[in-house]
Amino acid sequence: MARFNKKDLASVKKAVKAINAQEKEEQEKNTNQQTQHNKTLTRQKRKEIRALADNSTIKVTWNFNPGDLVIIKSNYSPTGTRVIGLVTWGQKEVQQRRPAYDAKSLSAYSGNIRVMSSAGYNFYSPRALDKL
Repeated sequence: MARFNKKDLASVKKAVKAINAQEKEEQEKNTNQQTQHNKTLTRQKRKEIRALADNSTIKVTWNFNPGDLVIIKSNYSPTGTRVIGLVTWGQKEVQQRRPAYDAKSLSAYSGNIRVMSSAGYNFYSPRALDKL
């Protein structure tokens, strides 16, 4: 095995320190870039993006008016059977922001219709009702 003198060992240590310092700088640059990327999407920026986005609304109209007779579907009924009820009040029109045009999104809106029936005086989504 070859023996190293002190000068050779010192130069190797210097080279290793230089390489370690360079790697450390590269890691700091990468972490700085990642934190800057995360900081770019602040709350204010997200608000601006939402303001620039298409905020068009559509009007959804349900044909359930106070005084209408409706059938509550069995899977939505508290008794598990079809029940006939009377609409007491309900929301006729709903403005939806950023609409999705499938039936699932339309049924998930917050405008429930209040129905009085033998099963009770409850709120139902329009999807749960059929006009009689």
